[in-house]
Amino acid sequence: MFSYQAKALEEWDRNGRSMLFEMATGTGKTRTAIACINLAKAGADKFICIVAAPEITLARQWDKEFRSLDVVFDDVIFADGSSGGRKVWEKAIARAVSGIGAGLTSSFLVLVTHASACGDAFVALFETVSPDIKICFVGDEVHGIGARKQRRALLERYDYRIGLSATPTRWFDSAGTKILVEYFGSHSFVFSIADAQHTINPITGEPFLAAYEYIPVFVSLNDEEMERYSTLSEKITRLAYLQGLQDDDDIEEYLERLLEQRADIMKNAQEKLAAFEDLIRKRRVERTLIFTSPQQIRQILKILAQNRIAAHPFTQEQGTRVSKDYGGMSERDYLIASFKAGAYQALVAISCLDEGIDIPAADTAILLSSSTNPREYIQRIGRVIRYSKGKEKATVIDFVVQANTSRITDPRLVDFERNVFSRELRRIEEIASNAVNAAEVVLKVGEKRERMYGI
Repeated sequence: MFSYQAKALEEWDRNGRSMLFEMATGTGKTRTAIACINLAKAGADKFICIVAAPEITLARQWDKEFRSLDVVFDDVIFADGSSGGRKVWEKAIARAVSGIGAGLTSSFLVLVTHASACGDAFVALFETVSPDIKICFVGDEVHGIGARKQRRALLERYDYRIGLSATPTRWFDSAGTKILVEYFGSHSFVFSIADAQHTINPITGEPFLAAYEYIPVFVSLNDEEMERYSTLSEKITRLAYLQGLQDDDDIEEYLERLLEQRADIMKNAQEKLAAFEDLIRKRRVERTLIFTSPQQIRQILKILAQNRIAAHPFTQEQGTRVSKDYGGMSERDYLIASFKAGAYQALVAISCLDEGIDIPAADTAILLSSSTNPREYIQRIGRVIRYSKGKEKATVIDFVVQANTSRITDPRLVDFERNVFSRELRRIEEIASNAVNAAEVVLKVGEKRERMYGI
């Protein structure tokens, strides 16, 4: 165990064994949590551990980590649809609880998805467990459990609690963030990207996270996109003014829909496709993760194929069930293994690679579709700055769409768009803050503010 992980364990123990671990992707959140679990397990005669992950693929990674660290349970249950259906795992959990109650076993582990952990069936199984059985709940990528429906997974019955996330704060959801803080405790253990880049791993002699270069690529909306964008911006400006005068749920809902529609224009700007093709013709594409929108993924795959780059989509369509067709792995696990082995030069994802998937071999991320949500871009950067032998530096290439205010006549809209783009520039500065070329990017952002928008 590394020194910062040992410190996290000590703080968790001192804090009533309930805490948020706000640790950068690739710094060993899972192993830190397992050390806490092992401590709690060792001190309990009867012990249940529940690990809730966003997807079953991540849950299987937890199973591998437990086994690699020789943390053994009497039974391991996967509570997800890919494991034979709800009735199967319901019976398995009920049987395991009875076994502990009768003294036949002393522990079991449940690996569950967020969606199942908040369901009525799962909640009912654990709410009434005898108080002499200690239960430890681990929320992996815990920001997802702060969502309104999934909060039901946060049972008061759970004795010990661990919340894991590089970014536990929920974007534009202060209520959800507050619930997470109240449930896991206001004291968090923090080990940031900057901490990891400046802390040497005594085993490898290298920093825990790789240095990275950040390259923003600016593109523009075409005339048709700009017209639709301006129309939506005008409606948004009017509605935002009305919402300020009267707190109306219907206006707020309509405003959110318009904001999503406008964001989609930015995410799917046609100029991105030409700029992307120009980029891959100039750069050698290897060990690359490409993040795009659902609307453009086919076109991106086509461009890659035309340029003889071996790539494969990594989306919700790629299955999570174990299959003989993939050598006893799920399709997703098979794709990751193939990518690591070099069979694919790129994986093209929509959002499935955002959280927790471990691909340390990847060293380049191309962000074709991004939001200003810090969690999204921090998670995506985290996919490529994980330590891997021989990786000297990672590269993050970020496509940034700029609206052209010269074609907007209403002064109010001009000011509005300046503010919108200013937020986007702040996002760029945030990503660049830990990059090796931070000064160069900050200078470029300053020039954009002054020359293009006067801000």
